[in-house]
Amino acid sequence: MLTRVFKSGNSLAVRIPKELAFADGAQDVEIERVGNTLVLRPVVQET
Repeated sequence: MLTRVFKSGNSLAVRIPKELAFADGAQDVEIERVGNTLVLRPVVQET
């Protein structure tokens, strides 16, 4: 799936299409650069 990076204030942002959204509606994510790839993982909130 192709999407675009856009400027949001002083940062860059990416819209995550509904089809790729995390099923549990995660709000917080961890981001990591692995080589030339950005990896997003939901942060699991322990209750």
